[in-house]
Amino acid sequence: MTDIADRSLDNEVTEAEELIVRDPAASISQREHRALSVQGSVHLAITSHGFTKGKLIGRSGSAWVLADADNSIPALYWVVYVIDANNVLVAKQYKLTLTSHGKTPLDQDYYLSTTAGDFQSSEPEPGDISQVVGYVLDANTVLCDIQEAKQ
Repeated sequence: MTDIADRSLDNEVTEAEELIVRDPAASISQREHRALSVQGSVHLAITSHGFTKGKLIGRSGSAWVLADADNSIPALYWVVYVIDANNVLVAKQYKLTLTSHGKTPLDQDYYLSTTAGDFQSSEPEPGDISQVVGYVLDANTVLCDIQEAKQ
C-alpha cells in the first residue's frame, strides 16, 4: 500500500478509509468518516503544519499558513481533520462540529478574522480582506462555506 501523501487528490476519501485500516491510532470516527465522504474533503501533506481543526488556512507565497484578513491572506480551506503533524484534511464547504466554539451571535454569516486562522461575526475594517467563510448554526456547529475574498 502506498502512503497517502503519494496519492492523487481524486482518491482522498479512499485514503481516509485506508488510514483507518492500517493505523488505528489515527482513525477517524464513523460519523466523521461519513461526513468526510459526503462533503469531499481534500488531503494536504504539509510538513510540521501546526494547524488545528476549525482553523482557516491560505497561501503566503508557496507556504500554507493561517489565513488572516489584516495580512491579506485570504482563506482557501477550513481544516476539518488533523491526521498527524504532517497531514490534514481540508474543505471549502463542510458541516463542521466544533464543540463549544463560543461564537455568538448564532444563525448568521461569519467572516475571516484579523486574528490568524480564526473567524468573526463582524466584517473587518476597510483595507482588510472581507471574506465570508461560513455560518454559525449553533453552539457546536459551523457550516463552512468559503466565499470569494474582497479587498
